[in-house]
Amino acid sequence: MLKAIVETTKVLIGDDKKTIVVEGNLHEGVIEKGMFLKIAFNPSFGMTVPIVEVESKPENRIIIILGCDDEEEAKWVEAWNFEDEYVEIVDEE
Repeated sequence: MLKAIVETTKVLIGDDKKTIVVEGNLHEGVIEKGMFLKIAFNPSFGMTVPIVEVESKPENRIIIILGCDDEEEAKWVEAWNFEDEYVEIVDEE
C-alpha cells in the first residue's frame, strides 16, 4: 500500500558500497524503516528496495538509506537513474 511520495534530488552509492543514499523532498505521507522504495521502470514493471534508515530534515527534506544485498545490487539499483524523479514509498514488496 502507498505510504508516501518523494521527489528525489540526489541518488548515490553509500560509503559501504552496499547501500544507496537517496536525498529528496517528502511530498506526502510518512516514511519508516522497514518500508520499501518503489522504482518504476515503466507503468507496469518495477522493483522495490528496502529502506534501512530514514533521516528527516527541515522543510520536508529527507534522507533515505536503501539496503542492498551486495555491491553489485547497489550498482544495479543506482544505474536505474531515478534522481530527479517522483518515487513511491510502500509498506510491502
